[in-house]
This record gives sequence, C-alpha cells and structure tokens, in this order.
Amino acid sequence: MTSRGAGGLGLQGPAAAPPDGPAGTAEMDLRLRELLTRAAALDPPPLAPPQPRLGQARESWLAEVQACREAHTAHASRLAALAGPAAGYRGEPGTDHQVPVPGGTITVRSYLPERDRPVPAVVHLHGGGFWNGGGPAGLDAAAGSLGMIRDSLGVAVIDVDYRLAPEHRHPTPLMDAATAVDWLLANRGALGVDPERISVVGASAGANLASGLAQLAQSRHWPRLRALVLLAPPVDMLMASASIDEFEEFTPRARELLANARDLYLPAGHDRRDPLISPIYADDPKQFPATFIAAGRYDPLREDAARFAELLRSVGVLVVCREYPMSHGLGLPETWVAVAMDLAAAIHSASFE
Repeated sequence: MTSRGAGGLGLQGPAAAPPDGPAGTAEMDLRLRELLTRAAALDPPPLAPPQPRLGQARESWLAEVQACREAHTAHASRLAALAGPAAGYRGEPGTDHQVPVPGGTITVRSYLPERDRPVPAVVHLHGGGFWNGGGPAGLDAAAGSLGMIRDSLGVAVIDVDYRLAPEHRHPTPLMDAATAVDWLLANRGALGVDPERISVVGASAGANLASGLAQLAQSRHWPRLRALVLLAPPVDMLMASASIDEFEEFTPRARELLANARDLYLPAGHDRRDPLISPIYADDPKQFPATFIAAGRYDPLREDAARFAELLRSVGVLVVCREYPMSHGLGLPETWVAVAMDLAAAIHSASFE
C-alpha cells in the first residue's frame, strides 16, 4: 500500500492549497459565517469538569462531573441543530459486547455485515475532549454513521466506549482502546474479521488515541494497521500550533478549552512530548500506516493536522491531508457530506486495495 501515490487512499491528486489570509476567513461562505457566528453567540456550558475539592466525597465530585458532561452534550445538540437536521438511518443495529479491562469493563459495539468470508474491520474512537462523548448516548449518537459505513463498504465496524477523564486519565483511555483491538483480534473468527485488514478511525480526541494505537501495534504484536483515518486530530500537547489563536471570533477561548481538556486527560507532571499523546514528536514516524487526515479550514487544530501530515510525508508515509470549510466539528450539511464521502473512500481503499 505504501508504494502507491495519493490515490492509494482513494483520493486523487494533492490536497487543495489553503486560501489567502488567516485560513481564508475573508473568503468564507456567508452561510458558514452566519452559522459560526450564531454558534459562538450561544451561552456556553461550564468550561470543564471541576477538580475535586479538599475533603469532597468522590460520589459528590462524580455527580458534578456528570452534570458538566450533560451540559456539554446539550450544548452540542444546540450546535448541531443550527446546522440543520441530520440524515436519518434505519439499518440493522449494532451488538454490544462487554470487554474486561483492568478495574472494570468497557462496552464495544460491533456492526457486522453479511459475509461469506472474513471482511476488513474499522475501529472507531469517538471525540469529546477525552472527557465527554461516551456512554450509551455516545454509542447511540454514532450508530447512524457507523451503520452506514458497514452497509456501504461491507466492513465490520467496532465502536469503542473507552473510559473517560478525569476519572480515568492517560493511559487508561488509550489502553482501553488497545484492549478493544486485542479483543477484536482474539474474536476475529466469531466476528468474521480479517486481522490483516484493520484500520482505525478517530475524531478529535479519538484521533489522538488512534495515533497512539498505531504506535502500540508492534509492541502488542498486532498485524500492521492498514490505515489511520483522522478527523481534526490534536497531535501536540504543547499546543504549539499558531492556528489555535486564529479563530477567536468563531471559537472563543479555544486555547483555554484545549488546555483544560489536556489537563483533565494527563496526569500531573506527565511529559507533554510523550509520543503516545503528542504524535508529532514520535521518535519513529515511519511506524505510522497510511494516513488520511480531514481538517477544518477554520478549526483551531488546523495547523496540528498540517504539521502531522508534513511529518509523515517527510519520512515517506503515504498521507493525504484535506481541508474543508468548517470549524472544529461544525460545518454546513454539504460539507459533512463531502467529508463523509472522502472518509469512506479512504476506508474503502485501505480495506480492499
């Protein structure tokens, strides 16, 4: 796969060059500008879950964390409503599996196609700043898009409900995701999965975890992953990308939001250059498989995506990095259609070529 050009990820030609100016805000579609302006004007939820107070009972603190999650989930629903109704889906549902992990269990939901031979598999890791987006509501929110991937591509899809910060800091979410891959490989016969054709898809925090999985593959004796498919990946916990500060008009307090998510995820004093959390500092970037990256032109993490793509390209890893007219997780319906089509093309190419 690495011997082919950009078409090897199902996308022909180079990524489009960014427009002039700071990510081309002067040329922004007026409908998108209105959408982002309206989104920025919504009353924001609390910035992040609180840290436990001195002497506070753990149950009391966890209740406050959950209340903050619920406020952010409600805010995300209001944001989604601004962009218009989502496409419906009524395919076959997934199946939940309880997978043992140190200290408990996690839910892994499988979406399996009709098959007469082993099929490729896609492991999905959700976003949410490492502390949100999980649980039954998170699994259900992803069901439509993951079911459509299964039905349209004929691949098995495995959705991982990894444990969340701040209750479970690094490396627990990453190790949960790794345990899910172990489970997938151990049950490949029952699931009908080809272990040589596994790709990982992640959005935002999930993209960060996906890049960590790629670095764990050799030490955990997995077959080499076919591809990483990353949407808006944060790849630098030092937060050195200039784009973080470019879009205050549309993403107020972006640096503070990102820093809070990072600090909730990382244990105190953890090295922020650790490649498992900051893949931009990987000692051996050649270990990454072919990678497709989708970045928002007005996303504070836009430069993270570009820097990671350039790192991979510099060592000969097959990489395609595309920019779309969107911010972090917010765009017009037609933009999401374009993103979904390109992601599906990259998954299909990685799985079947």
